[in-house]
Amino acid sequence: MGEPQGERNAFYRTADLVVALEHADLVVATLEDLGVDFTEAERSDDLGLALLRLNDEDTANRIAAKIEERTEQEQAPHARTALDRDLTALRDYFAARYAGWTPTLGKNRLVGRVEGAGETGQIGHGGESDPEPPTGGPRPRPRMAHRPGLGARVAVLDTAVFAHPDLEGRCIGSPADFLDDEPESSIGCHGTFVTGLVLSMAPGCTVEVRKVLGEEDGAAESWDLAKQIVAVGRTGVDVLNLSIVCYTEDGQPPLVLATAIDRLDPDIVVVAAAGNHGYPEKEKRSWEKNKPAWPAALDDVIAVGAAGNEGKPAKFTPDDAPWIDVWSNGVKVTSAFLHGDIPVRTDDARTKEAPEAQTKEEPEVRTFEGYATWSGSSFAAALVSGAIAAGTVPGRTSARAAWKELSERAAKESAKARAAGAPQPVVTARKGPAAEEARPKPAPRRPPFLRLLA
Repeated sequence: MGEPQGERNAFYRTADLVVALEHADLVVATLEDLGVDFTEAERSDDLGLALLRLNDEDTANRIAAKIEERTEQEQAPHARTALDRDLTALRDYFAARYAGWTPTLGKNRLVGRVEGAGETGQIGHGGESDPEPPTGGPRPRPRMAHRPGLGARVAVLDTAVFAHPDLEGRCIGSPADFLDDEPESSIGCHGTFVTGLVLSMAPGCTVEVRKVLGEEDGAAESWDLAKQIVAVGRTGVDVLNLSIVCYTEDGQPPLVLATAIDRLDPDIVVVAAAGNHGYPEKEKRSWEKNKPAWPAALDDVIAVGAAGNEGKPAKFTPDDAPWIDVWSNGVKVTSAFLHGDIPVRTDDARTKEAPEAQTKEEPEVRTFEGYATWSGSSFAAALVSGAIAAGTVPGRTSARAAWKELSERAAKESAKARAAGAPQPVVTARKGPAAEEARPKPAPRRPPFLRLLA
């Protein structure tokens, strides 16, 4: 597939359409009939989808304008972007012709590693997510007589990994999935850090690494990620770890990611990061703090939020999101990292109004000795993936059975902790005329806490 022509919106390629393969010929013929200038970029049998790329960024020549010229159909006033108007116009056009039926259409969303507030669907950053040298110096992996996870296989789709003692002889992949040298920034170390956490829980397992995110920006298109999800699902893995996040403007799941997950063998357990966008500041409305992160919020995906070792959710974790399945250790965890003086983008190098936007300030340089302490739901997800692999015994205990045992344990321990602890907090109305009649509101939904670190 050639170099993408469409620009990147914060959430998706602005000139890309995704359509179900069985509907592709109809949509292609319709675009040709309307005189829309486009290229059929790719058809994927693995995904059952086709990728169509509009060649003209001029809104006057977009699909919605062409349909309006051809018919009396007005452009959708509620659609916020040109691509939204195109999709809405196409759906309305087909619905009018086929008694309400429309082909399956979507956008080519962007995804990124989960490193912070996650406002844009590409890379979020902020809070406690900046890697730091661990207190007390480097922490080499302990030697274990028993190797949990022996025979289990975990797939990690992330940045490429580099040679590290904790990963030696325990990872497989193609040459493109490994770096010859250490990356020059913390962004390129995300995959190595995640893989190290998986292996810390299941030192006997084999990790199949796949590079899907760039070392420089930590981002990818959902189309490319989806193809890798389907491909790695055919290699016999037991667990698929996705410390990756994508947000959508309308809160709906990206078509390509949902399709890829649906095409996986049901025996594969998919674990994904729940995002780091739960910060209460910046006058966020509650729904913004708890908006779904994809693919974590999909059905049959284990969505993992980050918590401290005592079980309290991290301040960046959405605290009232019903789609989160479990919290686990994700605050100041230690894993494999770089050596030497590494530039780290800290909170001070970002604006308060838009934490995902980089300023011209230089990153802070920190000295590492092969390990780092980092925070985020990416790392909580990696620990859960490793714990599932540790409980998997090929031919005897499946990954799903291992997850069931872990989730039941977490539920029991969390219920016991709540029973022994203080009453659950409530949120009361502000002072005012209605204060006397106001009743306490229920506390946010609390998923169980799965303690994996002391």
